Amino acid sequence: MSIDFSKIYGDPALGAKNLRMIEIARQHQAACKFPGSGGAVVGLASSLESLGPMRHAFEAEGCVFTILQINTSPEEVEAAADM
Repeated sequence: MSIDFSKIYGDPALGAKNLRMIEIARQHQAACKFPGSGGAVVGLASSLESLGPMRHAFEAEGCVFTILQINTSPEEVEAAADM
């Protein structure tokens, strides 16, 4: 899921904000992709413990961080995201 986006599209086509989102996700060992034409990423966290620090990093850059819950209890997800 984590490929070198800049090699495929080139940095100018992706834009600095989009590249920064990929960088933040990678800094937190999360795999991520662009779900559409830009302006958002969808990621897969490597652990619940990484959600809180990753959320803070994204929000510090002015991004909105939303948890898409699949198979984890709501209490586990919220507790991890509030760390």
